[in-house]
Amino acid sequence: MTVGAENQSGLDFGIIAAQTICSQPSPLDGQYEVKLAHCKDGQFFTVDYSDTGQKIAAITPLRTDLGKVPMIEKITWTIPGTHKQFNIIYDDTLPYGDGDTQDIQFCLLDPRDGSPDNMTLASTPIDYTTVATSNLVLPGTQTSCLLEEASKVSNGKYVAYIYSAIDGWRSTP
Repeated sequence: MTVGAENQSGLDFGIIAAQTICSQPSPLDGQYEVKLAHCKDGQFFTVDYSDTGQKIAAITPLRTDLGKVPMIEKITWTIPGTHKQFNIIYDDTLPYGDGDTQDIQFCLLDPRDGSPDNMTLASTPIDYTTVATSNLVLPGTQTSCLLEEASKVSNGKYVAYIYSAIDGWRSTP
């Protein structure tokens, strides 16, 4: 493919800017926020978010050689005009969305510390900021789980908080 001939080939591509995401909630596209338990030195992420058709929220690490860090995600999607209830599917294994998806389940417990941002993992009395304690939060063999969800017909928004022991991809079928 010749660069500059993208309109002729039908194989358009885009360059997505990498973002640093640390221990402060990072607003990504205004409707998707991610807060890692702590920074990953030398790590950058690409983010994909869509609120139309098949809804998507994904955070992809550029480096896969760094240790895993638990995180909280806040996803806001518009409720479809049909008022159909959402069913969130996820895939935490690269490449995301390749058919190896699972229905997201509710977490066994809520590891957040009650901070106003609603996205901070507790560090006492149990330290949920490490993946070593993710087995206390995640059901079975899951790698992500739903902490809470709410739909408000009055503003037409669906909001989900998700805990994940690793970076991942979320969507609606």
